[in-house]
Order: sequence, then structure tokens, then C-alpha cells
Amino acid sequence: MTVLQVMDEPDRNDGPRNARPTINEIERHHDPVHGNAGEAQITASPAANRLRVFDGTEACRAETGAEDIREETVPAETGAEPWSHDRSMALIAVGYWSVFWLMNGLDKFLNRTDLGLFAWYGKDRTEQFTGYFERLDVPLHFIDPVLYFAGVWEFLVAAPLLAAVVLLCRHGQSAKLNRLVGWGFVLSGITFIAFSAFDVIAGDRAELREHGLYLVVLLVSYMLTRAASLGMRQSPVQTAQIGAQPLAR
Repeated sequence: MTVLQVMDEPDRNDGPRNARPTINEIERHHDPVHGNAGEAQITASPAANRLRVFDGTEACRAETGAEDIREETVPAETGAEPWSHDRSMALIAVGYWSVFWLMNGLDKFLNRTDLGLFAWYGKDRTEQFTGYFERLDVPLHFIDPVLYFAGVWEFLVAAPLLAAVVLLCRHGQSAKLNRLVGWGFVLSGITFIAFSAFDVIAGDRAELREHGLYLVVLLVSYMLTRAASLGMRQSPVQTAQIGAQPLAR
């Protein structure tokens, strides 16, 4: 497989170079093992202004011009962005769900517990799940493992959202933040769907309405993060396909 790299380096005055790279600026590498014909692929790296061209032919160069290479502005991942109204709303939405899952996870372990400074009252689900398991003809000794498993799962759902809150407060928009928010909302949606399915099986329509309402709020939160270009915005790492023509031998 032939790997071609285009390096976007600063000009002599240490300023950014606005001109598009040409074929003369491509550093050529050849892999004699993988020499199958195919298409060339250009990807931009967020760590540096670099374009990499993967050419699936045995040719030593790609037939391409400056117009074939799509330049993308890669936002800095380390510089903090100015605070905005959309960013505040996104922080509220992501922060709410991170606290929601964290506290619900803790409630599976700490309900009816004296913590010294205060007593964690919470919700004792033992009686509730006893009724569920009796109707479903499931042994009651599975109640505690099921509740503890749900608590651990809710911690896992909260983890990417908590990390997203930290990044949102420190830097603003970034590709890593987009991924964390996306994972947090996807896992949240899967969890509410699973809870709703169990509610239907157990015949608890009140819990089904509650989880359905939470799912609606989750979708509204998703729309807020999308408006702030956090959750569903395309990653700054852009990929383009170009045709590669092998040289005639």
C-alpha cells in the first residue's frame, strides 16, 4: 500500500500557509506488501495540520491536483472558547444527566444509610422488586444482585457525562467532548429503553410513564447540545475520497 503524506508547514515568516499543497509537496512512501488497486483516502489530523493520502495501488505517486485536496480548519483542542448562551445550556443539560445517573447509582448502595453529616434516605426498592419478582416467579435472592448491577451500570453511564462537564468548563468545543457527550446520551437512551421494557414485563405502568418522560427530557437535552454544536456536530477530523490513477508501466 502506498502512503502519501502532505504536510502543511508554516511559511518562512512562521505564519500559516494558505496555499493548497501540490503533488510536489507530497512525501512518498511505498509498501511493497499491500499493493492492491483501490482508491486514495485523505484524512486530516487534529493534532497537526497534516493530510495523509492512502493510495491502494502500487504506483509511486497519485494523479491529483490542488483542487482534489479539501482543506479543513481544525479547531484547537487546548484553547478555551469564549463562554456563550448555547454553551451554558449545553452545560446545564449535560450536567443534569451526569448528576442524575451518579446519584441514582449511589442510591442503590446508600439508601437508608447514616453518613454522619446526614442520613441518605433515598428509595428502598426491596419491597418494590419483591413484588416484581413474585409476579415473575423469580427467586427473591436475585434482588440485591440486580439492584447492585443497575447501580454499577448507572455509574458507567455517568462517567462520560462527568468527563464532558469537566471538558466543557475548561475548553469548550472539542472532538473529545463531542464523543463523550455522544456516548453519554446513547447510553442513557439505551438504559431508559431497557427500564421501559422491564416495566412492561413487570406490569408497572406508573414506572413506564416515568421512564418514558425521562426519555423525552433526554431527547430535549440532546437537542440543546446539538444546538450548541457539541453532541452531533461532525468531528473536525475530516475524510475525503479521491480517485488515484496508477502510472502506466
